Amino acid sequence: MANSLGTYYGMGAVSRSLRHFLFGKSFAVVSAFVVLFLLARVLEPAAYAVYVSLQAVVVLVGRVSGLGLQKVMLRYLPELRANGNNTSAYRLLWKGTLLRFSLIGLMMFGALWFMPLLGSTFGLDEWLWLVPWYLLVGYLRLMNLWIAAMLESFLWQKEAQYPIAFGGVLRLVGILALSAQLDLAVVVAVEFASELIVLILLGYGWTKRWRGDQAKAQGTSAWWRENRERVLRFGFWGFLQNQSGLFYGSAPNRLVAAHYLPSVEVAMFGLADNLINLVRRFMPTQLFIGLIRPVMVCLLYTTDAAD
Repeated sequence: MANSLGTYYGMGAVSRSLRHFLFGKSFAVVSAFVVLFLLARVLEPAAYAVYVSLQAVVVLVGRVSGLGLQKVMLRYLPELRANGNNTSAYRLLWKGTLLRFSLIGLMMFGALWFMPLLGSTFGLDEWLWLVPWYLLVGYLRLMNLWIAAMLESFLWQKEAQYPIAFGGVLRLVGILALSAQLDLAVVVAVEFASELIVLILLGYGWTKRWRGDQAKAQGTSAWWRENRERVLRFGFWGFLQNQSGLFYGSAPNRLVAAHYLPSVEVAMFGLADNLINLVRRFMPTQLFIGLIRPVMVCLLYTTDAAD
């Protein structure tokens, strides 16, 4: 198989991706900050406290259901593409995505069995009827983040960033339009609609690029049989690393606060935590990781190959 590093991850590919990357991220940054302050301003403190607690539940579900799969995908998809093995790259992409969606769905469905416990432990009793709907929103959000990360690993930044940016703008417009009668149920409905549209756009961009790839049949399907052990080993250590942060960080802290603190203080804590997370998310080192990571993986791969 011919080395395709320059074709898929060379300077030309990076420069083409950079324009879409920056444009999409700019809209995402602005809309995310405006929505944050709008919700904190308009929602009642008790409702906002429930909102940040539900966000924490979704984050923990995403972490527990990871199983090191995302680390495997982000590590090996660029390597396969750089090696010209598109057959195995696309097979890993489709099967890994199907597995990820199934795991998230099982975790979300399992969380429904613990709704009474969630209500009594984290002060959600009055809002238990809304929990399944927000879990559905969380499912869509986790799927969208996953697909966007996979598209970034192919340097398909246009297909990754524009739907996310459009979803953020759509969410902002919906909240502004309904601000006069805004409550938590309306927020969940707006988020559901925006996340669903984002999923449709991401899926369309993904399948369009895949169908239009004239080299998608290039390579061999024997890669998994030859590399199963090292992939599983990498995924296992990635899983341990991921689970090591299960009991500390933003989401666990919110749930601890929801258990012990009054709703007004939980709302204040959630606002501060959301703001910190947004600032951290859009810091340059974190902001550009989706563009830099696949290129660095390929450079390390070609260095290993040369050695």
